[in-house]
Amino acid sequence: MKIAARLRSLMECINIVISRTLDCAKAGALLLLCLCSAGAQTGPNQISPKAAPKKFAVVIGIDKYEIAPLFGCVKDAETFRDALINYGGFRRENIDMLADEAATYKAILKALVDRREKAQPGDLFVFYFSGHGTLFPDEQSADLDEKAEIEPPDLIPGRYDGAICPVDVDSEINSSGMPWENLLLDDTLAWHFSRFASKGCRVIFISDSCHSGAQARDTSGAEIISKKLDLTKALRSLRSDGDNGVLKSEQIKQKLEKIPRPAISREVGSYNLQGQYLLFASSRDIQESGATKQGSLFTNALLDVMRRRPNATIKETYEEVAAKVSRASMEKDRLQEPRLDRRFYNGSLDVPLLSLPQPPEETRYASLKVAVKVINEKGQAIRNARVTLLPARGKVAAAAGSSSAVGVFETKSLLKAGDYRLRVERAGYVKFEDQVEIIEGGLKGKASFTVRLKSIPRKSPGAQASMPADFRAYRLQARAD
Repeated sequence: MKIAARLRSLMECINIVISRTLDCAKAGALLLLCLCSAGAQTGPNQISPKAAPKKFAVVIGIDKYEIAPLFGCVKDAETFRDALINYGGFRRENIDMLADEAATYKAILKALVDRREKAQPGDLFVFYFSGHGTLFPDEQSADLDEKAEIEPPDLIPGRYDGAICPVDVDSEINSSGMPWENLLLDDTLAWHFSRFASKGCRVIFISDSCHSGAQARDTSGAEIISKKLDLTKALRSLRSDGDNGVLKSEQIKQKLEKIPRPAISREVGSYNLQGQYLLFASSRDIQESGATKQGSLFTNALLDVMRRRPNATIKETYEEVAAKVSRASMEKDRLQEPRLDRRFYNGSLDVPLLSLPQPPEETRYASLKVAVKVINEKGQAIRNARVTLLPARGKVAAAAGSSSAVGVFETKSLLKAGDYRLRVERAGYVKFEDQVEIIEGGLKGKASFTVRLKSIPRKSPGAQASMPADFRAYRLQARAD
């Protein structure tokens, strides 16, 4: 009996062990199934976890200009790229480097678009440029945004846009198709930067170029060469065979008057940069920036701070760089004063220069009114011009009407932000140009722009020429601050 009892007890123990073993096997199989299922669900139709914020950059350096070569700018770009990697926390694959022949008008814009498409909220984007800079009359640009007049050396006083010069600034091919030819105006750059900012990215533009637009003299043998490029050299339409030496202001004025005005221009305050845009410039608008064979004064000073104090704040970096550059330029009898433009930056200056931004606040979109002013080539108002605004993918007009006695049509109701198509018609007139993108950043809820129509001769008495019924996409976008 005792033996039988012991056998029964032993069998019960064995059964318990087997049962627990099976339970463990089931649990393991269930865990494996869950892991496999989770892996299988990560596919194109599943939402992946939010990527960690990244740091991106487009770095440009140009020495090999045909019309006015420089030196030290490619070296600037290469050393700045390395500093971003070694001291700024950037990954090499997240930096686009464009040097000399690669830094064309179209290549620079493509690099901006490619990086913008990859950008995510919380990213940092740095745009660095070392090369020639110039000025372009604001009244001849598409965006009438400059409010203050300046008096650049060797140019008539007025309102000017800053511009950087791609390597093909001297090309016979007008890549922009606009009066500013191959110049990259600050209006164009601001538009691209605003698209980064609208995605919740911080944008830092570090510009080591001259915005004075004064004439570059032959200083190829000098210790320091100016990075300024005269507008009459930057634009092929303003050049003539007899232009040698320094032009007088009256001669420059006559040349500037030859620049055609765009067919469509916007009266704007600024693009909506979401308080996420910071400009760190090598000099003031009317000053020159100097380059040496060992690199530019401004970039060398910035690199020195980045190496010694990689966590220096924006304010500390600016103050130290500005002091170094001002002191070095004065020793060479040329004043160069770096500036920090924070008009469109709402963040703190007491954070490291290349730190990631704080999580962006949710953007609230707004509706806006649209005002269209129709004028002829002489700037005279055109009344009774038919203005039609249609959604990009719709046949029913969102707004339509005629221009008033002063040539203005204004929508009576608010239009939602988005893509629209625009048509302006008037007997005896045709639209001179039909490519423009209208983006508003908070001008009291109104998008205002001017359409310039070019008159054409009538074929016979009584005959009327009408504008072609072609539509192009126009963007009307506003954000409520």
